[in-house]
Amino acid sequence: MKMRKSIVLSSFFYGIAAYKGMPPEIKAKLLDGLEKTVNDSAYIKTMHKSGMEVNYLGHEEFFENWLVDTRMLTKVVKESGIAEKIAEQKK
Repeated sequence: MKMRKSIVLSSFFYGIAAYKGMPPEIKAKLLDGLEKTVNDSAYIKTMHKSGMEVNYLGHEEFFENWLVDTRMLTKVVKESGIAEKIAEQKK
């Protein structure tokens, strides 16, 4: 078996989800409030004190980033054999 070194970089992020079919006016209000909160200087300062980085993404951009990370991690898990090892442990 040939071993190769790999480096996997991944980011950790938080998101908020709402139910499908939410009325557009409520969704818009929530998105606006969330953006204002996350971009508030006091909020950012508090998060930085906790060692957290703040980068607000709108809902479409967040989804695209989430999708890229999910696809990359799925590929890593399959190609590394991790999935098979986990399945063997469950037996």
